[in-house]
Order: sequence, then C-alpha cells, then structure tokens
Amino acid sequence: MRLSLGLRVLLLVTLVNACVFGAGLTFLAERIASDRDEQSGRFGELLLYTLQGTINPEGELKVASILEWPWWGEFSDAILVDRQSGRTDSEELVARGVFLNPLGAAHRPASFDHASVLGSISSSMETEARVEAAQGVAIPIYDPSGSVWGGCWFQLPAGAGTRELAVGLLPWFLGSTLLLTLVTFWVLRRNVLRPVQDLAAASARLYGGDLDVRLDTPPHADEIGDLVRDFNKMAGEVARARAHLEEVAADERRKARTAEEAAMTQRRLAAMGELAAGIAHEINNPLGGMRNAVESLERGDLDPDRRVRYLELVDGGLSRIQGIVGKLLRFTPRSDLSDEVFLFEHAARDAVALVEHRASAEGVELLLDLDAGDASYVRGDRSEIGQAALNLLQNALDALEDGCQGESPRVCVELRREDDEHRLSVRDNGPGVETERLGRLTDLFHTSKDVGRGTGLGLPLALHVASAHGGRLLLSSPPGEGFHAELCLPAWEELT
Repeated sequence: MRLSLGLRVLLLVTLVNACVFGAGLTFLAERIASDRDEQSGRFGELLLYTLQGTINPEGELKVASILEWPWWGEFSDAILVDRQSGRTDSEELVARGVFLNPLGAAHRPASFDHASVLGSISSSMETEARVEAAQGVAIPIYDPSGSVWGGCWFQLPAGAGTRELAVGLLPWFLGSTLLLTLVTFWVLRRNVLRPVQDLAAASARLYGGDLDVRLDTPPHADEIGDLVRDFNKMAGEVARARAHLEEVAADERRKARTAEEAAMTQRRLAAMGELAAGIAHEINNPLGGMRNAVESLERGDLDPDRRVRYLELVDGGLSRIQGIVGKLLRFTPRSDLSDEVFLFEHAARDAVALVEHRASAEGVELLLDLDAGDASYVRGDRSEIGQAALNLLQNALDALEDGCQGESPRVCVELRREDDEHRLSVRDNGPGVETERLGRLTDLFHTSKDVGRGTGLGLPLALHVASAHGGRLLLSSPPGEGFHAELCLPAWEELT
C-alpha cells in the first residue's frame, strides 16, 4: 500500500513524539527508583544507629526508647525481632523472643506475608547484609559488642512507580503529542508538503506536454521557494527549447523536401544520360533508312510502286521516332504531378523499352511477363511510376555488371495482381545483397558501387514514389537467387 507524503510525515512526527516521551518516562522512572534506593539506604542507616543505641551491654532492648523514636512517621511499616527465632513442625519460621511492631499491625492487609518477612530478617542476620522482601528491606541489628543481636524489616511509604507514573502522565502525553503533531504537521504541510504536491502535479503536466504550466512563487525565501522558482525557469527553458526545435525541425523538413526534389531531378537527369546512347541508337536506325529513301525520291526516276514504298518507309520511320520521343517525354521531370488512371503495364513497357538497348549491349537477357490484359489499372502520376520502374530495371542491370549466378545474365520482369494491388517484379541473377544490408538499401545515397558508378538514389526514389501512391517497395535477396524488387501499387478498378 502506497502512503502519501503527508500521511508518512504525520506518522513520523507521531512516532518521534512517542519515542521522546517514552525515553523521558524511562529516564524519570529510573531516576525515581535510584532516589528511592538512596532514601531507603539513608533511613536504614539511621534506624540501625538508633536500634544499636537501645541495646544495653546485657543484650536487653529498651522498648520504650524504640517506640518513642520520632522518625517512625517516615516509615509505613516495621518489624523488629531478636535472634531467638525457630521453626515449627511445618518448617514455618516464627519469632520466640522479641517480636516488636513499632507502627502496629492493624494497618496490615490480610495478605501480609509474615513468613516472607521473617525469612528475610533471618537471611539478613545470617549474611549480615541487606535483604529486600515484601516491598521492604531487612537489615541486621548489632549489640554493643558488635555481635548480631537480631534484625529489623522496614518499609518506606510507597511512591509512584513506573506504571503509576505512566498512568499519571498519559493524559499529558496524549495532549502534548496531539498538539505537537498537529502544529508540526500544519507547518510542514503549509511550507513543504503542499508546495511539493503542487510541484509534483506541475511536473506531471509538464511531462504530459503542457509547456505553459507555472507555479505561484512562494513569498518566503527558502529551499522550497528556490525549487519552485527553478521549476518555473526550467519550464520556460523547455518551452523555448521546444519552440526552437519545432522551428529547426520545420526548416530541416523544408531542406529535406528541397534535397529530395533535387535528388529526384538529379536521378532522372542521370538516367536520361545513361539512356542517351540507347535513344540515339533507336533513332539512328530509322533515320538511316529514311535518308536513303529521301535520296532516292529526290532523283525523280522511281516507278510509282517503289515511290509509294519509300514514302511508307519514311512515314514508318517518322512514326517510330515519334514513339521513341513520346516514351522519352513521359520520363521527363515535371513541376506538377498528374492524377490519372492508366495501365501499369504501359508504364512498365515504357521503362523496359528504355533499357532494351543497354541490356542488349551488355548481353543481358530480358524475360518479360507483362501481359496483364486490361486489368492493371492504377491511379497516380504515370511519369513518376514509370521512373520508379526504370530505377528498378537499371538497378538490376547495374548489379549484373558485378557478375551473375548461372550461365548467362538475365533480368526477369513480371506484372501480376495479388489481392487488391498490382506487383511489378524485377528479379536478376546477380550476386545479390547481404542480409544485414537490405534494410539500408533505401537510405539516400547508400550505394555499394564505386565512385562515379552509382548515386544511391534509385531505390530510395522508388520507395518514395511507391509511398506517395499508397503502395509499397519490397526488397529481398535469397542466398544464391540474386536480388528481387517488387513495386506494389493499389489496384484501381476499371471504370465502365
């Protein structure tokens, strides 16, 4: 069970007061007992001196002198016997000579233990020492020759013992403890407990995000006041630091967006540079045929059939060049992103067309399975999605530059639908990627290629495009199976 700070302080104050009172009571009881023993010793010496003076040389006791002794009023009871004592058949000790009760016997209770008193007197005569019994003291009495004449048992008035003292002081103890506890607790609560509770509540609010929480500064200048003032200063510093961090974070986000946009543009420009040779080759092929056809047409000596065939050749070449340029334009960076519904298959085929020349030049076999019919509709920016597919293809070709697993290098490109998304799978049989590096492949500028061969932007930008379109980018590299990347986009049902 958890106790509050106030209750613990209250219990502590009560316990301390009780311990102080108990220690004081114990000390007082010991002091009273010590004083009582000292008083008993003084009166015993006085009584012994008086009794010795009442015994004549013949051993006779002057009873009248003893009874007239003025100090008997200081005693509550006394018994005086001589050595002439004996025991009955039941071994009970009885006095057979002098048996004197200077203060009388009428005041004694019926429970008075005569045998114990006589036994203590007998013991004191035998040992010639003080013997305590029946709440009194027995001492030996000597005659003028120094021999033991008899013995005397006396009892002083009963004083306040420990129990009586405790009972008498208990009301005062309870009153003083209650008063001291209440006053102490009130002072502590006003000056310590309540400020600490307010400070704890304010700390909880500050931890919960309430940066405007402040405490009223105590009027007194002490440690608690300093603590409250320091808390207010700390809360102010935290609020200012939070505002500064938010400004820095906003600025960093702006810089990150700018850098990301610049990186996207850089990657696209780099991709265009890599594809320039392929585009030139694709355009030069029809241009060569068209040039020959135009030269033949310029001579004017062609028969009509050949003239028509040359014209068709020129028109076909121009259409082919127009198609190549159209595909290229779809990968050109744009300042505004479109939101259209199109076939994922078309974007994938455009990307494949842009890497076919490189794949052919490097001896890489492209295995395509993109015939998804009219069921691969997705929604978004076709240029962005095509660029992401192009990045995956170029990443696969880059990987095969470092070797392949198998007889010949190949890249398998497959488009399929699973549940509510379309998946463009690009799988190569290159050396693959270590498991511990898979999680870092989508970090910006992370690349394992030599300087000048890679930017480390292809996969991060593909991931960015996938996320922006509500999709995913899945990467895996099973041992001995190369590298596998999947661009997953939500399927869009065809509108009828």
